[in-house]
Amino acid sequence: MDTEELLAAFSLRFARGVGDVNASKITEAFGSAHRAISSDPQEWERLGICKLKKAQDILSGLEKDLARKELDFIGKNGIGVSIKTDRSGAYPRRLRQCSDAPYVLFHKGNYRESFAPMIAVVGTRRSTPYGVEVCVAILEELVRFNPVVVSGLAYGIDITAHRKSLDLGLHTLAILGHNMRSIHPQPHLSDARKICDKGALFTEYPSFAKNFAGNFAHRNRIVAGMVDVVLVVESPEKGGALITANLANDYNREVYAIPGRVGDVISRGCNALIEQNKARIFTSVSEMVSVMKWSDALRPIPNVPVSKPQKNKEPPPPSLTKEERIIYDFMVAKASVNLEQLHECLSLPHHKISLCLLQMECKDVLVSLPASRYRLKDK
Repeated sequence: MDTEELLAAFSLRFARGVGDVNASKITEAFGSAHRAISSDPQEWERLGICKLKKAQDILSGLEKDLARKELDFIGKNGIGVSIKTDRSGAYPRRLRQCSDAPYVLFHKGNYRESFAPMIAVVGTRRSTPYGVEVCVAILEELVRFNPVVVSGLAYGIDITAHRKSLDLGLHTLAILGHNMRSIHPQPHLSDARKICDKGALFTEYPSFAKNFAGNFAHRNRIVAGMVDVVLVVESPEKGGALITANLANDYNREVYAIPGRVGDVISRGCNALIEQNKARIFTSVSEMVSVMKWSDALRPIPNVPVSKPQKNKEPPPPSLTKEERIIYDFMVAKASVNLEQLHECLSLPHHKISLCLLQMECKDVLVSLPASRYRLKDK
């Protein structure tokens, strides 16, 4: 991505009132962030992005100076950056499927887009010796499949997963709940440096972002979105690991939980996930590998499962444009589709598809779902 487009993307995302979802929709509608911030407010309203006053507020509040400072910071500190709407391959493909994924994603280390299995290993900060032992044993058995191991660099299960991955020579990614100016918890600084040698650190937070406790729960959507499967090793009734598991369910990712003894506080969360059918019970690596079809590490990334087609859709509304009718006809026999399917199957420009989806949503024709999926609205 060229510097001009990157600065425009920063300026747009850092503007007050523009979140990740809106920044992505705006960029897709115009085809680039630079075109978006260079257009007049009337064009924003004409495209159905927002009302004129809102467009004026966003365009007048673009953080161009802040964007230049951020570009300087990442350049001086060897930090990479990718934008969700950029199709060059720099942005993690699995994460792009998620509608609420970060618009801007920073990384440091040796990151490369991988077709290898990707697994998130998460759990409580107050892990037991049993939890640590199980975590280590699972990774030792998984090593022959060369998975990429994702976690959050926290105490307990997270750091156990990272350290064992490093010992086994596996690629590991740590998702931070803060910017790249520091590492939290500080005792894991040396681990973070090692991860950069055999993996990467990721964060959505720019250098000027303040640290809030809620950031760590918010970042868990990145953990869930980047992987094929989430493994919860130990968790009480509440905690970040359960947030990650629930998000993974929303994103149509597989979830496994290690069952614990009845009455064990540290396993109540895992047992609840299994009881509520929000996670498969983990019984063995071989069973999980069979379900995930990990017979070969270099497999293609699977599509998000699609449920059975809905029937008896009404004829398309007469208000649809020619391009919108093409999308409607493609979707009519399907329960839902994701953005990648539309890009691959329709001979329409990517930015045109995104604009049509936005306009069809405004016309109350379709509904947007998690993981960048869409379905026609029931009449």
